[in-house]
Amino acid sequence: MKKLKKLFTAILGLTLAILFVAGCSVLSDEDIKHTTLTFIDGDTSFESTAEYDYVCKIEISGKKGYYLEGYYDEQEGGTKYFDCNGNSLLKWKKSFPTKFYARWKDICTLNFEYEVFGNAPKESYAGDVDANFKLSNELISALIGNFDGKLNIEYSIDLKPKSNNTNISLYVKGYKSNGADKYFFFTNNYVLQSTEFTNVTGTIEIPANDFVDGNMYTTISTPDQGGVLGITPYTFYARNFNIKIGIVSA
Repeated sequence: MKKLKKLFTAILGLTLAILFVAGCSVLSDEDIKHTTLTFIDGDTSFESTAEYDYVCKIEISGKKGYYLEGYYDEQEGGTKYFDCNGNSLLKWKKSFPTKFYARWKDICTLNFEYEVFGNAPKESYAGDVDANFKLSNELISALIGNFDGKLNIEYSIDLKPKSNNTNISLYVKGYKSNGADKYFFFTNNYVLQSTEFTNVTGTIEIPANDFVDGNMYTTISTPDQGGVLGITPYTFYARNFNIKIGIVSA
């Protein structure tokens, strides 16, 4: 009888211990703060962790001749959950799917238009008209893995000098996030013989380089007079400055 009691006590104690351990290891839905996501890109895949109620960020790699359009929950159609930079479009929810598919597009289909400044005329200051702008996230993303390609730049601008036969130069440069020059892209010179607004257009290809900052600035100046001590630069006006940029595959 004593042996049975000891056996019963031992079994009961073991059962309670198992239940206690199991109870401690099982989390309620409210206790779960994150989930594992699977990303499929052709024959390869990787996993990442998403924390609920936060934007999810994944690492993005480049693909020669293509740019990442985004990650979707279906191979065709479906809903886009991650953008070209690997950021989730929404804060993560428990109801979201956990498997996603990469969708790539030919970089040659990319074209982005930028209005550097509009119809209100800008008057030159000390011989210059300056304007900064930033490339789109899609274009910056497309440059990853395609640095040996070229940027195709088409531009259009209205220029009006204060006097005839004014020399005007158009510069486009890149700059780092700290404002320092990074690349000198191109310059074109024009001799304007009319004192009315003249539309100037052009197309040029420049090396894509490692242009991940996406910062560009333009300078329009009168090179013959600007910067010379004691001489006032020619005054001119600029308006309707538009740039269209695409990528040409190497």
